[in-house]
Amino acid sequence: MKINSLKTFFVLVLTVSFLFCSADKWQDDYDEADGLYRDGYYEEALEKADELIEFSKDEFGVNSAETGHAYNISGLINGKLGKIEEAEEDYKAGIKAFDKAGSKEKKNVAILKANLGDLYYQNFYDDEAKMYLKDAVSMLEEMNYDGDYNENLEIPYYDLYSIYYNEEYYTDAAKVLKKLIDIEKINYGKSDTLVGIDLKNLGWVYVKSGDYSEAEKYMKQAVEVLEKNGGYKKDQLGLAYNDYGVLFDYKEEYNKAITYYKKAVDVFKESKNDKELGNTYNNLGLAHEKLSEKSTAASYYKKAYDLYVVVYGEDDDNTIEVKANWDAVK
Repeated sequence: MKINSLKTFFVLVLTVSFLFCSADKWQDDYDEADGLYRDGYYEEALEKADELIEFSKDEFGVNSAETGHAYNISGLINGKLGKIEEAEEDYKAGIKAFDKAGSKEKKNVAILKANLGDLYYQNFYDDEAKMYLKDAVSMLEEMNYDGDYNENLEIPYYDLYSIYYNEEYYTDAAKVLKKLIDIEKINYGKSDTLVGIDLKNLGWVYVKSGDYSEAEKYMKQAVEVLEKNGGYKKDQLGLAYNDYGVLFDYKEEYNKAITYYKKAVDVFKESKNDKELGNTYNNLGLAHEKLSEKSTAASYYKKAYDLYVVVYGEDDDNTIEVKANWDAVK
């Protein structure tokens, strides 16, 4: 009995040691593939990911968490290489592996569904994207009672907002975008540039739905945030000023619109953003034209035209449109 027990003990130690060696090799191989992916060496990363998948299946089984992770990194790499079908297959295989691995892998099922949904979204398969993104969001929200999955919810929230916005489902777009803003405030702080940008986006959702009161509320908040943290060269502040001006233009409050357009001009001049400066000059022309101030309108249209010729060229649609505006008030 003692001898048999000793043999069993040795077998157990050898088996555990082998598993530890396998786990160490798997982690080293995964880290190498991930590092190559993050550094932009996608072809080399894919080769390592393919090896990792085979090793994972052989050592841990097809329906293991290790295999799920290997498929996920392969999906991310194939997505970067534009190999959409291969990435799709990777994510689906990863979802299956995690699902079969047990309930403890539910979070990874949700994350891969979010990754697959984002792949579909990035490649304009909106119906498929919406299905996987909604499923991922539902699963992540259910597990997010302590905020552990706030970061994982950002991309699926943004993608869903964009899909709803483009489909003109503005109520759904606003609902999802508000959730994203709440998470961004927690993750980055209430005055972060991202918060300001998405408050502006929320304002546009309400502009498009015709609710100008709500639109003004969120556009104002966006300006307040971006006046504190306006992004690179404050261009995001300039865009917020311009869009706030557009809102007042829609409300036929043209003098208010002009006030914010001029604020945007100051920002874009400072940042040397001629593309956006030209757009705001054109908006100033439109506002003055609506006030029957044709000579002032013409001066702004000319400024926009002069910039657009350089930025876009004479034959571009933007330049042609501005030239037509200018010709109409000469």
